[in-house]
Amino acid sequence: MNETADVVVIGAGVMGASTAFRLAERGLKVTVVEKNFVGSGSTAKSSAIIRQHYSNEITARMALFSLRVFQHFDEVVGGECGFRPTGFLVLASAEQAAGMEANIALQRAVGIQTGLLSPEELRELAPGLAGAEEVVAAYEPESGYADPVLTTTAFMAAARRLGATVHQQTEVTGLRFSGGRVTGVITNRGEIAAGAVVN
Repeated sequence: MNETADVVVIGAGVMGASTAFRLAERGLKVTVVEKNFVGSGSTAKSSAIIRQHYSNEITARMALFSLRVFQHFDEVVGGECGFRPTGFLVLASAEQAAGMEANIALQRAVGIQTGLLSPEELRELAPGLAGAEEVVAAYEPESGYADPVLTTTAFMAAARRLGATVHQQTEVTGLRFSGGRVTGVITNRGEIAAGAVVN
């Protein structure tokens, strides 16, 4: 195997599959290299939580963007991701109330639907939770979880429809460099020249 690609993506988990899809969507020639099979690494062990509670604005914006993809997955990607909107609850000690309020303000500013719950609302949402008065709780009604295998498989199928190539059972054993930059990958089945490599 001696090939050329615009971009080589190392790893065919959910991150590699979605990266391949987005790059192929932009018209790039993409090759994905996976040492086992699609979705076999950490993605296979994922609980696939779709949440938006982050204290960093860029991450919160990315999470909201991702949520909208999962909510409209068949239109955006094609196929099934198994998304289930169950809501997402975040608890912290009462001493961390100011930090929780700051996080919620940041998240709301970027468009995330979230808010603090009163102890009564928390007990209603999570019956049997002890010490509702001793914690501060934030709740995101739109969040939930997906199926990591369905999600990864759908992203990879979409990337393939757009022309991406996937090599399974192919391990990257090294990188090629020229002029101080990466120019491709060396695998157990040959080499792939590329303008960029995403690991």
